[in-house]
Amino acid sequence: MAGPAPAHYRYRQADHLDVAAMAALRAAEWGTEAYWLERIGAYLRHEHHPAQALWARAAFVAEAGEQVVGFAAGHLTRRFDCGGELQWLNVAAPCRRQGVGSGLL
Repeated sequence: MAGPAPAHYRYRQADHLDVAAMAALRAAEWGTEAYWLERIGAYLRHEHHPAQALWARAAFVAEAGEQVVGFAAGHLTRRFDCGGELQWLNVAAPCRRQGVGSGLL
């Protein structure tokens, strides 16, 4: 198991001001920022509902200085007989393999 994330990353709950940075991270892998702005924004506003998702959901970001370098979002669910489901986990390529994803989880 990996050790704790490096101290230079800060983790906090995401808010609507983080959606643009989250969309940019997703778009670096697939799709456009416009697509992810709408999709992530709707998810956090409870306007997009994955299959069997319950109302409760959470999102967290990892920051290096003032820059968002990763995020995780998930929700409670009844899908697959699970209690919760991770919707997204993204880490900027230069920050991978440094414990950021583990820190977000």
